[in-house]
Amino acid sequence: FAVIEMGANHQGEIAYLSAITRPQVAMITNAGDAHLQGFGGLDGVAKGKGELFASLHAGDTAVVNIDDHYADYWRGLLADGVKVMTFSRSNDKADVFAEDISVDGSKFVLKAKGKQVDINLPTLGRHQVMNALGSAACALALNVSLHHISKGLAQFEGAKGRLQKIPCGQLNLIDDSYNASPASMRAAAELVAVQPGYRIMVLGAMAELGEDSHHLHCQLGKELADKADAFYCLGDKMQSFVSTNDKAMHFAELPALIKALVRQLNHNPTATVLVKGSRSMKMERVVDELLSRALKQQ
Repeated sequence: FAVIEMGANHQGEIAYLSAITRPQVAMITNAGDAHLQGFGGLDGVAKGKGELFASLHAGDTAVVNIDDHYADYWRGLLADGVKVMTFSRSNDKADVFAEDISVDGSKFVLKAKGKQVDINLPTLGRHQVMNALGSAACALALNVSLHHISKGLAQFEGAKGRLQKIPCGQLNLIDDSYNASPASMRAAAELVAVQPGYRIMVLGAMAELGEDSHHLHCQLGKELADKADAFYCLGDKMQSFVSTNDKAMHFAELPALIKALVRQLNHNPTATVLVKGSRSMKMERVVDELLSRALKQQ
């Protein structure tokens, strides 16, 4: 099998990619508030992703996340004869759903058409459960057994800069620096919230949010306030985040942020530090600096 991820930030791009790849099993994970500037809003994101389902032909399979607000819209794009496989975090009406999800999302029971299997994910975050369920639904559409699905998910290694726990002395360092959107920021914060001890989020600004950028940064600052003990923020747009979050500090330059963060870590050497931001913010520089300091202390 060829497993192909399609990315886009404008309408028409997924239609173009679908014409090249001609998918036989297609999944839309969700419609999130990312790339809003290019798509022209959340409805535009849903429309752009829907191009994938619109490309399917009779006999192909659409894997639909029925927890998503746009599920019915996407179903309406399907041609006659396209088969549907559904997945959900908890709706037992779906073809594939989960039960008994652990606090960090690493363990759950996958149920599918009257059968079940225990899943152990070597990844962090409850949002990964939905990714695993969607992947499982795709595999079931190709007649892969639950046993092999469980085995495959247990071997998943994750991707660099996407909620990776990295050895860093006494620190509980989580590198999520690859990219950021409001939805992925919330998912990261949910993971931080269940960590023991002092919790810090080091956050860079979110890009490509268009005219909603100020509002979304403000809203996120308020929503995340109770998920961590301190927020160290970089980038002009994060001033909006800081304006609604009393635990947050804004820094215009990275060296000043690093200096303040290290000072805090001297008082809390076993803290959890999660680093995240849009690709343009290059927040992996924070991870590299913390790793370098830990190496020097050995």
